[in-house]
Amino acid sequence: MKIATAVAITLLAFGKDVLGCMPQPDWVPATVAEQVTNAAVVVDGTVVGMTGSVNEGTVEVEVLKYLCGCGRGKITVTGLRSTSLCGPGIPTVKTRAVFFLCPSDDGSVYRANDITLHTGWVANQNGNLENATTESELACAQAPLTPGECAGQNLQPRMCQNVRAARVVKPDEFDEF
Repeated sequence: MKIATAVAITLLAFGKDVLGCMPQPDWVPATVAEQVTNAAVVVDGTVVGMTGSVNEGTVEVEVLKYLCGCGRGKITVTGLRSTSLCGPGIPTVKTRAVFFLCPSDDGSVYRANDITLHTGWVANQNGNLENATTESELACAQAPLTPGECAGQNLQPRMCQNVRAARVVKPDEFDEF
C-alpha cells in the first residue's frame, strides 16, 4: 500500500477531510508584480474581522490605502483558502497585508484574485512587504490613495485577470501520483 493512501485512510478514520495542493511540474510562484498586474484592485489594509473555517474564509479589512483602484474604507474579502487548498492561507485579525482583488458590482465585497497557487494576498508587516523585491513591484498607474482621497476620483477601471493553474487533490486521487 502506498504511503499517501495509508495517510489518507488514517486521517479519514479520524473524521478529517484530506485535501492537498498539487502544483503542475512546471509551476513557478507568482511575483508580487504579477499579482498587481492581474488584479483589478490592490489594497494595503489590516484585517479587523474574520469568518469561515480553517480551509476557507472571509475577512473584513480596514483599508489604509488603495494601491490600484479606489473604494470604501472597510471592505469584505472572500475567496481566501488555506495553503492545503492551494490558497495563500487565511490572514488572522490584526494582520496587515496587501490584497490583490477582483471587485463586486457595488465595491463593498471583493474576491481574492488567485492567478496561480498561493496568490491573493501577502503579508505587509510594519510596511515591509513580504516577497517584494522593490517598491516598484507595487507600481500602478496611480499614486496610492486613502479611502478618503478616493471620493471624486475618476480612475480608469482595471480588468481582473485570473490565470489559475492549480489542482486540489482528493484522497481517492492519491494513487494517481
